[in-house]
Amino acid sequence: MGKGFALILGGMACLVLPAMGVRPVQGSEAALSTPKPVSYQESPASMAVRMMEEARRKEQEILLREQEVRTKEERLGALKQELESLSREVDRREKELKASQEKAQESKEEAGEGISQLAKMVEAAAPEQAARLLGGLEPQTAAQVISRMNPKKAGRLLASMEPEKALLVSQALIKGRR
Repeated sequence: MGKGFALILGGMACLVLPAMGVRPVQGSEAALSTPKPVSYQESPASMAVRMMEEARRKEQEILLREQEVRTKEERLGALKQELESLSREVDRREKELKASQEKAQESKEEAGEGISQLAKMVEAAAPEQAARLLGGLEPQTAAQVISRMNPKKAGRLLASMEPEKALLVSQALIKGRR
């Protein structure tokens, strides 16, 4: 028998002989009665060279993929930091907004208390004096004061005001109740 090498094809062990082609080895699953000629036979050295070139090519592909992964991981890290920064900024602004809303509510409550106190003082004054006092205020503010007064006293006060001013205050009262 000549020199050759073993090759496994499709689960069947074959012996490759340069002159005869491929033939099954004793004890393999399927035995061929006649050897089939091989149209092209690659020498072991050229097969080794081809396999090494293929391995180098695969290695380059792997290196390129690893570089892509590293680049994407770096980008992901940068995006994560940016997202965390934006999240901290949103939290900070939410706190500022909440503080601002609380301050505005306190101011509104204080203004409401001030208007209530003014309403008590205006109620205690004579209608003519109260009319002069409220006549110098903005119609919306005067309407807020009058809305906190006893309705009978508020009516007398409006009757004591200049007709144009009384009309503006009355309109503001109507708008305020909507």
